[in-house]
Amino acid sequence: MMRSALRNQIRTVAVALGAVLLAGASTLPLGGCGAGGKAPSSSSASRKIGAVTFHVTWPQPTRLIPLAANSIQLRLFKGTTEIATPIVINKPANFTNGQTTVSAGSFSGIEVVGTAQSFRIEAVAFPSVGGSGVPQASGATTVSLSIASPSASATVTMLSTVTRVEVQPVSGPSLRLNATRIFTATCFDAANSIVLVDSSKISWANSNPGAGTLSPLAGSTTTFTATGAGLNTEIRATYTEPTPTVVSPPALVNVASKGLSATGWAKFRGDAQNTGQANSSIVGNPAGAQRWQFTTGDSLVFASAAVGPINPITNSWDVYIGSYDNVFYCIDGVSGNERWS
Repeated sequence: MMRSALRNQIRTVAVALGAVLLAGASTLPLGGCGAGGKAPSSSSASRKIGAVTFHVTWPQPTRLIPLAANSIQLRLFKGTTEIATPIVINKPANFTNGQTTVSAGSFSGIEVVGTAQSFRIEAVAFPSVGGSGVPQASGATTVSLSIASPSASATVTMLSTVTRVEVQPVSGPSLRLNATRIFTATCFDAANSIVLVDSSKISWANSNPGAGTLSPLAGSTTTFTATGAGLNTEIRATYTEPTPTVVSPPALVNVASKGLSATGWAKFRGDAQNTGQANSSIVGNPAGAQRWQFTTGDSLVFASAAVGPINPITNSWDVYIGSYDNVFYCIDGVSGNERWS
């Protein structure tokens, strides 16, 4: 009877990260075995020592160990006092997405004396092994253990540390038809530190598909291709792994009107960005192919044509160009022939 009392054990507290309950496996015997034939004290039966064991499933089928996480740090508290050295469980080196791999860690020498006592379990997910990097998700739960009820299971629901998603660039010059712009999404926490996430958990949305297309629709970067002349759109990125999801402010895109404007080019190189380019759909030449070429007596280095207004009656226009041959030319925009110089 006494010998049996000496071997009372606190059974395992099993912690499943991500809402999957797993059974505990390890226990430790009570220290002090009544050596020398002495009977144990009456307090022995009210003191139990065992282990708190954690099982981590990579990846969780529910939520939330972030897919990009490579380690989980676990801490154990009794009331408000940390009672054990933190342990870190690393994702298995041979892990690949689509697997279900279980890792385990354990706090030993955990004591329960007398009536119910609270143990708080904290878990933090990190992007690097060894519990290093900017935390990606964290959570905590509390279990109650007593001599009468020395066994418990607990679930730690980990919440993402991502508080905002930023898309760059947020704006830019108008895009001509078929031109592209690359957008990049970055996740940040409340301290404005970059949080590494799995890129497959970032999705992209285009508020006006008529203005252009996005590809791919998932990943840390996407490319917008302008297809709708004169239209505007907003590009947003959403981090979909946490609940609720985190949505970025919009990045604005304007697609330039096609063709030459009725007022011609207002300045050198055509626009405020000095692109020196007309849109692909030009009056009388919707394919944007070369229509003609004109040869001057010397180079046109650092020179760009000035385009005059379209004549609404003849549907023609003039092109003005200066050359290093010290001649200024006026060229018929339709035929490519010299008007005067």
